[in-house]
Parts: sequence; structure tokens; C-alpha cells
Amino acid sequence: MVEDPLGHRLDDLVPELSQVREAGLEPLDVEPLVAAMPELASLGVVRHRLRTDTALGRATSICQVVREAAERLEDDPEHPGPPGHASPVAQAQMLLRVHYTTKKLSVAEARIKTQEASGVGDRQYRARHEARLLRLVAQALLDLDREDDLHQWGRALEVGAVFIVFCSNPASLPTISAYRAHLDN
Repeated sequence: MVEDPLGHRLDDLVPELSQVREAGLEPLDVEPLVAAMPELASLGVVRHRLRTDTALGRATSICQVVREAAERLEDDPEHPGPPGHASPVAQAQMLLRVHYTTKKLSVAEARIKTQEASGVGDRQYRARHEARLLRLVAQALLDLDREDDLHQWGRALEVGAVFIVFCSNPASLPTISAYRAHLDN
């Protein structure tokens, strides 16, 4: 059986997402933790949104991307969750405080509210259920990262096409010659 490399990456993102959750998606609180988040920091979507290469810049980018991934989660009508309880998607959003019921709560209050909404006992929730909810967000992060990669490839193809058109235009030959001379010097 072949091991799924993205499955391994998914598992590596969960503990880092837990740290971001504990910091409340606040860049100033995530900043001291950035060094312990190599998987999140290595995502292309995080790197592309980085404005300045500082720990606070990386923390801000990580928080933006995690928030966006959590907000983009969609409920699956085929798997609504147990009757009388919030769906896993709603629970994941509640946990990260992007759901309307937990937006204004503290990190600890949001965790308690999510645990209550899950219908799972406190010990089981902390031991296993919370990690399952964070896996949903980790998957959304990987999806967002893939979309960003496709967008970057599209931009590279656009730039390449413009360059080819520019180079094929006889009027641009003096500019190309000047650029080559600049490179030679």
C-alpha cells in the first residue's frame, strides 16, 4: 500500500493549527510561536501573502490564511452530523471563532461552546474530537494552497505569454538588445 504524502502533511498541520487556535487567530499572539510552525509557514499561500519577512509578518499571513480556510468550509448535506448537534464543519468554525455563535467569545469560551455543541464528553473531545475538527481546517488549508499554486502558475504563464509576444514584435528588438547589453555589463 502506498502512503499518501498529503495525508502526512495533513497530520503535521493539526498540532500547528491547535497552537494558532489557542492564540485566538491573533497575529501578535501567534508571533512568538511562528518558529514552531514550519508546516504552516511553508505553505505557498502563506508565503505569497507575506508582505514583510518578519515573524509578525508570517504570523499575520498565517492567521489570515487559517481564518479564510475555516470560513470557506462548507457543510456536506450528505453528512449533517448527529441529530441535535452542530455539524462538524460548524464545530470547526466555532472552534476557530469564525462562526457567528463564537465570534465574540474568548478562546476558552469558544472551546467550551464547541465541545457542548459536539455532544462529546470533555475528555474525549480534548483527546480526539478537537483534532478531527482541526483536520477539516487543515484540509481546507491544503485546498487553498493548491488554488494559490494554480493561480501562481496562471500568472507565470501570463507573464511568459506577454514576454513571447513582446519578443516576437520587431519593434521591440532595440529594447531587447539594450536589455541584453545591460546583462552583459
